[in-house]
Amino acid sequence: MRHAMKIFAISVRDWWDEMFVLAGAGLVAFFLVLTVIGAPPALAGLSYLTHVLLRDKRVEFGDFWVGIRRYAWASWKLLGLGLLVAIVLSTNVAFCLSPQRDGLLLRLMGWINVYALAIWLGGQIYVLPLLMRMEDRRTFLILRNALLLCLGYPLFTFTLLALLALALAIGIAIPLLLPLVYLPVGALASYHALSAALEDVERKRQKAS
Repeated sequence: MRHAMKIFAISVRDWWDEMFVLAGAGLVAFFLVLTVIGAPPALAGLSYLTHVLLRDKRVEFGDFWVGIRRYAWASWKLLGLGLLVAIVLSTNVAFCLSPQRDGLLLRLMGWINVYALAIWLGGQIYVLPLLMRMEDRRTFLILRNALLLCLGYPLFTFTLLALLALALAIGIAIPLLLPLVYLPVGALASYHALSAALEDVERKRQKAS
């Protein structure tokens, strides 16, 4: 839990260090997200911006547009499928756990869908950073790796997911924070989370060998 909080704090620090570029990119991304069609490429552009920042320790606003152009189609496939599955699972939960319905089997199916939805949402943290870092960018391969990371680090993932949800609630309550802070900090937190998980996987692999 503390590790997830540290990742979130580091992400806020990184945002502060490059506040003008990241806030500006977050503002443009926010308006693209409002168009719906531009949402996945906009989020991919932010993710690429954080990828460049954490790799090169410097970033330019133009990197945001590079990310949009480079990953527009791939981001649509990943986030479109992610949204579709989340809607299906949420619908199943609402149907199976509705107070108007009864039956042990139906309740059991409902809680299975709750568990599946939690894992699916946790995995979404890693999807766009994996798109930036994987050489093989097949959609189902990225999604599989994202889910494996969620299952491999459940406490870390769900704590970070809760922190992001809390930050989203604050951003909704104070609308100016949503584009200027929440979107870029969320992208940074996702990328830091992936890096931390991969570093731990590598340490375990070295110990095993």
